[in-house]
Amino acid sequence: MLEVLGAQAAIAIENARLGEMTRQAEVVNVIGNVAHDIYNMLAPLEGCLLTATMLDTMFARLQRLHARCPQTEWSQELNDAFSDSAAVTAGF
Repeated sequence: MLEVLGAQAAIAIENARLGEMTRQAEVVNVIGNVAHDIYNMLAPLEGCLLTATMLDTMFARLQRLHARCPQTEWSQELNDAFSDSAAVTAGF
């Protein structure tokens, strides 16, 4: 009789342990899903920041070129473009 009770107690303990492991695995899974969702929301922002950085670099190079060129209609168009781009990239 004691052997049967002991076996049932061992089974109950094992079931409780397995249940706890299952709950922990579910929590880890949910945390992983949340982290993945956050990354997916931030990825476009990273792309925008990279684009803004690239544009800043390109416009700086164009401004240096513009400074070396004589004042022509083309250089005036560049000057206008710089003014427009400065307004666009000012928020970054």
